[in-house]
Parts: sequence; C-alpha cells; structure tokens
Amino acid sequence: MPSDIINNLLIEYWSVILAAIAGFGVGMILLGIRKSGSNFRQNIINKKIIKKRIIESYIDVLNNIVVLIDKINEYEKLFGKFNDKHIYYILDSLNTMQSLNEENKVLEEQSLQSSLIDITYKLSEVLSSLYHLENENYDIQKKYQELVVSLSRKYQNVDTEYEIFNENIELKKHIMTEIQLLKDKTENLMAEFKLQKEKREKDLNEIINLCKDLIYKLDQYKVRQLATKKIYLKYLSYI
Repeated sequence: MPSDIINNLLIEYWSVILAAIAGFGVGMILLGIRKSGSNFRQNIINKKIIKKRIIESYIDVLNNIVVLIDKINEYEKLFGKFNDKHIYYILDSLNTMQSLNEENKVLEEQSLQSSLIDITYKLSEVLSSLYHLENENYDIQKKYQELVVSLSRKYQNVDTEYEIFNENIELKKHIMTEIQLLKDKTENLMAEFKLQKEKREKDLNEIINLCKDLIYKLDQYKVRQLATKKIYLKYLSYI
C-alpha cells in the first residue's frame, strides 16, 4: 500500500528529515539574526558618525574660544580695555555651542554633557558682564569729562572785578569744590570698576582652563567611543 511505503520511508529517513527541519530552522534564525544584525550595525555606525561630528564641532568651537579669550586679554594689557569685537566673536561661538548642546544627549555621558552646558552659561554670563562693564566705564569717563568742562567754563566766566571780588572768590571756591567732589566720586567708581574688571579677567582665565580640560575629555571620549570596537553576540557583530 502506498501509505505503508510512505510510513516506512518516514521511519527510515526520520532522522534525516528532523535534521533537515532543524537545519532549516537554524538557517532561518541565522538569517533573522543577520538581518537584524545588519540593521543594528548600521544604527551603531550612524550613531558613531553623529558622535564624531558633534565631538569635533565642540573641540573646534572650544579651541576658538580659547584663542579669542587670549586675544581679549592681550588687547586689555595693551590698551587697558576689552575689545568689543572679540566679545562679539565669542558670542558667535556661544551660539554654536548652544546648538550643539541641543544635540549632545547622543554623547551618552552625563558629566560631559553637563560640563559643556555649564561652561556655555558661565561664558555667556562673563561676556555679558564684560560688555556692560566697558559701556559703564565709557559712560563714567564721558560724563566726568563733560561735567569738568562745564564747571571749568563756569569758573573761567566768573567776573573778577574789584567791587565784587570777594563774592567771586567764594564762587570760584565753590566751583573748585564741585570739581574735586566729582573727581573723588569718579575715582571711587573707577576703583570699583577695576575690581570688577580684575574679577572678570580671573573668570576668563578660569574659562580657558575649563575649555582646555573639556577639549582633553572630548578627545579621550572620541578614542574611547569611536576608535575602540565591541562584540555584540546577540547580533553576531563586531563594531
């Protein structure tokens, strides 16, 4: 009977059939792993590309900030004030930093992410203070000069004829007293300005050190995350 023949064949070749089924199953599993592994591998590669771009962009902008702060300090030593142009250039770099901060979650290292955000806010605060300090210093000196010129003219216009000589002397004394008070007030304001300026210079030097430290950490992170490869047994991948 055909059914007997089929049964005999099944019994005789059952082990071969089981092996074929098992082989097919394993093949399908390996095919699935290979397909999912290919997707996983591409995702890892894409992540590394994004990380590389962000890390290198951060390093570029931090190096640029260090160079510009050095120029600010050098200009201040030569001319006794901060150069607005350099401040504007750093503000441009800060805009780039803020854009990168919106993407830095891909770095997947909380301490590094936080440090990059913190230095952005700190530098923004210091630059804003420097800008206002320079404007305030300019306004103080301008106002002082205008008032001194006005009082000097008033002093020179005082009538010194003999019949009102004594009154004129008193008026001139009063004007000179006003000029001295103005001078004292201006000197006190300039002394306060100098203290604030020295504090901001110290802040700038601290930021330079922080930038250099972050550049080093980003370089190390780049080596650790991008140059090294890992084995992912689940996906039979080495990336």
